Amino acid sequence: MEALLHYSGGLIRELIGLTRSSLIIARQKRGDGGPITREDVEQAVVGVRNFYRRELTEAEYEELARFYEGGPFVQSDVALQLISNLCLLEYDGGRDSWWAVHPTVQPLVKEWIQHREKAP
Repeated sequence: MEALLHYSGGLIRELIGLTRSSLIIARQKRGDGGPITREDVEQAVVGVRNFYRRELTEAEYEELARFYEGGPFVQSDVALQLISNLCLLEYDGGRDSWWAVHPTVQPLVKEWIQHREKAP
């Protein structure tokens, strides 16, 4: 359950979707018996991550990397699109809102940063 909560980013819709996908994976592997395992959750997360891998644009990766590396939130069309597609999550802390790269997307951003650093 901890992995489901982590990878959901705190979003109920994401939690339900990941739980459903994990349950389908578990049933395909083991039939109706047995609980969802962390491996099932990880496999479901990879499916979501692969969706984002196909959909994210270069400009979106640039914005996510800037934010991931500690840059401040700057309202722009790209940032608003990232919030809309849930790659960038906004948390309402009362007076102070804060943003974070979705936990499922973070490995993609890390890969992109590493690739950028190796590029000539």
